[in-house]
Amino acid sequence: MLIENRNYLRIKNRVLLNKLNKTIDNHEFVIQLAKNGVPTLAVHQNEVKQFLHSSYNPTKEVDALLTKYQNVLDEGDPILFLGIGLGHHIQAFIETYKPQRFSLIELNPAILKKSLELINLTDHTFKNLTNVYLADDDARYQEVLDDELQNISPAKLVILPSYERIYKDKVNKFSEMFKKLLLNQKDRLHTNVSFQSRWVLNSLRNLPSILKTPNFIHDIDTGLFKDKPAIIVAAGPSLNDEIEQLKKIKENQSAYIFSVGSAINALIEQGIHPDAAFTYDPKEKNQYVFEKLKKQNLKDIPMIFGSSVGYETLHDYPGKMLHFLTSQDTVSEALLEKNNTKQIEAITDAPSIAVIALQVLSKIGCNPIVLVGQNLSYSNVRYAAGIEYGWLDNQLSEDELAETFEVESVDGGVVRTKTHMVKMREALEHYAKVNSHIKLYNTTKNGAKINYTEFISLESLSNTFESEKIDKSWLEINSITYDQKEVYKNYVHLMEEQESIEIQLNKLSNLLEDFILTASTAKQNEKKLDLLLSTINKYIHKIEDSSFYKVFLGPMSRHELEILSTRIREAMYSKDVVKKSHTIIQQYKYIIQTWNAINQIISEHVKEVEDKLIEQN
Repeated sequence: MLIENRNYLRIKNRVLLNKLNKTIDNHEFVIQLAKNGVPTLAVHQNEVKQFLHSSYNPTKEVDALLTKYQNVLDEGDPILFLGIGLGHHIQAFIETYKPQRFSLIELNPAILKKSLELINLTDHTFKNLTNVYLADDDARYQEVLDDELQNISPAKLVILPSYERIYKDKVNKFSEMFKKLLLNQKDRLHTNVSFQSRWVLNSLRNLPSILKTPNFIHDIDTGLFKDKPAIIVAAGPSLNDEIEQLKKIKENQSAYIFSVGSAINALIEQGIHPDAAFTYDPKEKNQYVFEKLKKQNLKDIPMIFGSSVGYETLHDYPGKMLHFLTSQDTVSEALLEKNNTKQIEAITDAPSIAVIALQVLSKIGCNPIVLVGQNLSYSNVRYAAGIEYGWLDNQLSEDELAETFEVESVDGGVVRTKTHMVKMREALEHYAKVNSHIKLYNTTKNGAKINYTEFISLESLSNTFESEKIDKSWLEINSITYDQKEVYKNYVHLMEEQESIEIQLNKLSNLLEDFILTASTAKQNEKKLDLLLSTINKYIHKIEDSSFYKVFLGPMSRHELEILSTRIREAMYSKDVVKKSHTIIQQYKYIIQTWNAINQIISEHVKEVEDKLIEQN
C-alpha cells in the first residue's frame, strides 16, 4: 500500500487501516498489464480467470461506462462508486462530472489492498473524496447506506460492470437496498415538507382540548381492556363483507370495536356505532372524515385523537373526546406537567392510523387484536361502501392502476398494491413482531399478507369471543392527568422567550448584511469572514438552545435545516473563499427568513390559545 494511503487512512479511517493490515495477501488477485499496457486486475477463482478491467483495453471500457451513465449523471452530482478495482473508471468519472463529493465502496479487502498500491487517495483528483468503505459482509451494507443517505442530495450509484458479474448476488442486494433507502428518504422528506408546520401548529391549537380531555393511555382503567379482544376496523373494500359479523359482535358486546380513519363513515352508514373512533391525520381535510357524524349529532361515539391531529377535526365534536400524545407533538412534550411523577408516553408516528391504533391498544393490554378491512391493496376501488369525499373518486383511474404492482395475498395468491401501502404493511409487521405476546389476527379477505399475523375469517373468530363481555365503564372517567396551572405557567414562559428570539433574529439579519459586504470584496478579508461566521454561529447556537426553537422553529423547519446542513458541509470543501462565503450567506439568509416566517405564523395563534387556557384555568 502506498505510504500516502497509509497516512490518509491513519487519520481518516484507522479502523479500516487496521483491517487491511490484518488482510493476508491473496494470490487470487494479481495486477498485470492489459494488451494496451494499462494495469488491470486478474481474479483467479475456482480455476477460472476473470478481469476487473478489460484485459485488452481498460481505457476503451471506461469510455463505454461513461456513455452508459451520461443520462444518469449531471455535473456536480455526488457519486457512490460500488467496486473500486484499480480506479480507472473513478478517475474518468471525476474528471468528467466533477462531483461535489464522492465515496468508494469495495466488497473485498484483498482487492482494496491491491487498489491502494496504485491509487493515491491524497492526489488532487481525490480532493472531494468523503469516505472509503469496505462492505465485505451484508451487515455493512446498511451502515454504509445509512451514512451516505443522510445527505439531502443523495449520491448516484455507479457500479463497476465486472462486479455485476463476479459479485452478482452482493451487487444486486446492495442495489436493492440502495433503491429502497433512497425511496424511503424521498418519502421522509416529502412527509416533512408536507406536515412539518401542521404537526406543530396542530399541537399548539389542540393544547386546550388536550388539557380538558382524558389521556386514553394514562387516565383510563387499563384493567378493563387487559386480555380483552379489540377489533381495528379500517376502510378497505373488504369491510363490506364483514358488516353482519360486526353487527353481531356489537350486539353481543363480545369485543371492543374501534374504527380508524374513514371507516367511521362506512360503519355509521350500516348502523354500527363503534366503541370509539381513532384519528390522527394532521391535514386540514381530516375534519371531513367526521362530517357525517357531526351532521347527525351522534354523541355516543367517543373520539380518540392524536395530539397533532388536524385541529379543525376537534371543532364541534358532539361526543366524548380522549387523546393520546404523538411523537410529532413538540408542544405537549415541552409544556405538559402531570399531577403525578409517572412518565407521559407518546405514540410513535406511523404511516397509517391503523398502526397508531395497534400501538395504543397494545399499550392498554388488549389481546387478541383483530384487523378488519385492512386490505393494503387495490382491486378497482379505494374504500368500503358509505365512504365518499367530494375531492376524491372512489374508483381508481387507469393511471393509478398502472402504478400498482403485485404482492402476496392472505390466501397465497397475489393482489395489487402501491408503495405507500407497502410501508403501512411493514409498519404493522414491525409492531406485530415487537408485541409478539399479543395475538394479532388478520381477517381481511383479498388483502395483502401481513407477516406475524394469523389469517382467519372474522366469522370463525367471532365465535370464540361469545363468552367475552366488554366493560364500557371506562367512558365514565373524568380525571385529567395534567396540572393545568403549571402548564399555563410553562406556556407563558415559552411565549416570553419568543420576544428574545425576535431580537436574536434581527441581530442575525444585521450580521448577515455585514457578511455580504465583506464577502463581496477580495480574499484578504478571509480573517474577517471567519470572525463574522463565528459570531453568526454563536447567535445560531443561542437560538438552538432555546425552548422556543426546540418546540417551534426547529421542528417547523426540519427540511430547510437539512438543506442548510448539507449545503454548508459541501461548501466547506471549496478552496474559493468568496464562493464559499456566498453559499454560506445564501443558506443562512434562507433559514433566517424561514424562522421569521414561522415566528409570524406562531404569533397569529398564541393569543387565541392563551385566552382558552385562561378560560379553562
